[in-house]
Amino acid sequence: MSGYDSYFCAGRTTFRQEENKFDTAFNLHYLYRKLLSGERMLIIICLMVGGIVLGRLTQAGHPGVIRKGIFWAILVLLFLLGLAVGHNRQIMDNLGTIGADALLITLGAVGGSVVCAWMVYKFYFSKPGQ
Repeated sequence: MSGYDSYFCAGRTTFRQEENKFDTAFNLHYLYRKLLSGERMLIIICLMVGGIVLGRLTQAGHPGVIRKGIFWAILVLLFLLGLAVGHNRQIMDNLGTIGADALLITLGAVGGSVVCAWMVYKFYFSKPGQ
């Protein structure tokens, strides 16, 4: 380690190590490898593009079949999500706390949406004098 590096030593890391962390965080190739690495992302993108192409080719087909397929796929995904939550001991042990937080967030979001919708209606869509 040179004198320059040891001079800027803070805690356990040197200035050069901190500089390398900064360079790595803003390196696009690094971000590409981190975000899009592995075969899963390629499979997901190929499935999405394949679905778009198939949907475009069968656009005049039977939309009811597609709606039923989407409905059943969502049900299967919800079941699998419930299965994963049921297997996670940390979630199950804190379900009361998580449920209370979720209820408060839901009530706040719905209440805020109702108030904002009422204000937009009052200021933009109601007639003067009403």
